[in-house]
Amino acid sequence: MTAFRTTLLAAASALAILAGEVAQAQAQVVPQGGALAAGISANQPFLVPVQHDSSRREYVMAVQELLQSLGLYGGPIDGIDGDGTWQAIRTFQSLAGIISEGFPSEHFELLSRSAEILLVNEVTVSEAIYLASRSFESCSLEVLEIGITSLRRGAFTEAERQLREALDCSEAILGPENLQTLDARYNLALTLGYQGRWQEAESEYRQLLVYEDRVFGPQHPDTLRVRINLAEAIAHQGRFLEAENLYRQIGEAQADIFPPNHPDYLTTLNNLSNILKESLKNLPALA
Repeated sequence: MTAFRTTLLAAASALAILAGEVAQAQAQVVPQGGALAAGISANQPFLVPVQHDSSRREYVMAVQELLQSLGLYGGPIDGIDGDGTWQAIRTFQSLAGIISEGFPSEHFELLSRSAEILLVNEVTVSEAIYLASRSFESCSLEVLEIGITSLRRGAFTEAERQLREALDCSEAILGPENLQTLDARYNLALTLGYQGRWQEAESEYRQLLVYEDRVFGPQHPDTLRVRINLAEAIAHQGRFLEAENLYRQIGEAQADIFPPNHPDYLTTLNNLSNILKESLKNLPALA
């Protein structure tokens, strides 16, 4: 992971954590009637009338880093929301077709998404912001969550359509290694498996593992869970020896990071036991 990507993800994380704090502070000081009723100019995009405490400073620094990654801000990352920062935000909002109305929280995610698009696609800053603003709704977490809800209630055909939509949009806009994209692909693979389409599920799991190995590492619990599901998909296609070998590899890796009674480790042992039983059933009868 590049230093730029690390900085970007850290800034986006700071936005998610601090936006709630700043919005709460705003609610405490803005009188009923909105920002204009409180005498705040609508030309001050992210202005919040609170003291520059540490949380506020970190928040502004996160915004400045994202604006700088888009090439819209060339000032210092100092946490001071002065004219340079405001002008950069106005430029961003203009490119995104946003009318400034004080402190709209969705602009944080849109700003972060624009920077992410610029990172993973060969586009200009204007194109990145345009794509982010136009795809914001269809690539939102809400679409993914709707698909997961359909999966949980057993509406597999509906879930597959929703999850494919979420995956296609997220992969194109946010990139294949984005956590939202990984989650969409994982749940799509689950959906295919529940429909008995194990060959397709296997393909999705194998593709998912390529990215999870890069993002989390091969020994990470999430990566190992994907390997468990891959082994299951292989077993359902009758390739018991291949599934057995994969389960043994997973078990060895889990034994190094989990206690003996960990649910994931016990699941692997149980699945391995079932695979061995199925293998014995397929042995030729002794004369």
